Amino acid sequence: MKNKIISLITAFTLIISVTASSFATDETFPKNVNGEEILDEVTEALIEGGDYSAEQEDEIADDVETLDGLGLNVECIEEVEDRNGELTYMFAMSDEITDEIVVNQKGEAIVMDVFEGDKHDEVVVRDGRVFLDGKEIIIETEGNYIKTSCAEDNYLVVSETGGSEWYASSNAPSKLTKAKYKAYSSTPRWKTANISLTKSLVNITYGGIIAILSSAIPGAFGITVTTGMSGFIGLGTSAFMELVNKAPDSKGLSCKDWIVRGETNSRYMKKRTYWWAKKYYGWGTKAKYEANGKKAKAVDITEYTYGMVI
Repeated sequence: MKNKIISLITAFTLIISVTASSFATDETFPKNVNGEEILDEVTEALIEGGDYSAEQEDEIADDVETLDGLGLNVECIEEVEDRNGELTYMFAMSDEITDEIVVNQKGEAIVMDVFEGDKHDEVVVRDGRVFLDGKEIIIETEGNYIKTSCAEDNYLVVSETGGSEWYASSNAPSKLTKAKYKAYSSTPRWKTANISLTKSLVNITYGGIIAILSSAIPGAFGITVTTGMSGFIGLGTSAFMELVNKAPDSKGLSCKDWIVRGETNSRYMKKRTYWWAKKYYGWGTKAKYEANGKKAKAVDITEYTYGMVI
């Protein structure tokens, strides 16, 4: 049975893979951290690297957890600076990109300011909605789900922990990359997303776009990530810059992705994502292309991610 879901939601965890195998292996990309252990290690290292009060140490621990939940790879925090009582986190996004990030909890809202050279983004997440510089980000999604019994559909795998681990193709375990997977044409499940941004791609920071895209409901395809929402999302720095270079003035993105299971181990997963630096190109039906005066075009970027139900 095909269910179309058109919703004005703030972000969507399935929409993005981490990096394509052709991209540099030393780039930064969001990834799933394996439970609280990694968060604790990051927090401890940051605290040991500075002279902080007990109150600031507690604040660092809370901030690390919040930043992880926003999809940022907290292991890429190089240091924390105390700027007149406000903690600023220095993220090494790549060899060329460093984002300075300040995050605060204001009532029910999470407010994150990202500074990247001359760029500045204020991302606010509140009541399941996300705002960029005060304007709401709208994402439309469409999906196809086929309901079958567990015997017929090995996509329905019971998780022992309720979660999964996801890796970029450049750092995935060999047992995942070398496994044989079913054909993408055989999967009954796909999702597309159309993302309407409030300013041009060239003017958005990398940290900002990740927070925007990851501030959503986890559990796409019935899979829940182990920590926050960061495990099933990500857009590599190289991939993002390639989209920016293709259409710097674009105020929209679209994508379509599929998940397939391993042929012999159904806990192994591989996800393929097509990306376009324009809206609606990745939409799921021909009617949508035509309705928006678009024709399907060559994919701008193809990304792959490997995962495992745990």
